[in-house]
Amino acid sequence: MAYIQCCFFSRTLMRNTSVNVIIPTIDSDEALKDNPYDYFNPKTRYQTLYLLPSKYGDQTEWQRYSTIEQYALMYKLAVVMPAFDASVCED
Repeated sequence: MAYIQCCFFSRTLMRNTSVNVIIPTIDSDEALKDNPYDYFNPKTRYQTLYLLPSKYGDQTEWQRYSTIEQYALMYKLAVVMPAFDASVCED
């Protein structure tokens, strides 16, 4: 699994914000197969799930309080978790 955490200035929001992304990658079981799923092909497309934080949480709560990483690997699913008002990057 690849985990990407990105902080950036949003022109739309006119402030710093962040996003966390999970991208499925090959695991040890698939590495031993003769024909592993082609994760690293530039033409590979993943279905994407956008998970929004709760009113009082932030974009990290999905990883801390759920099994979203296991689902992302199991179903070859990219997961995007953007930040909102209560969960932006520090200036």
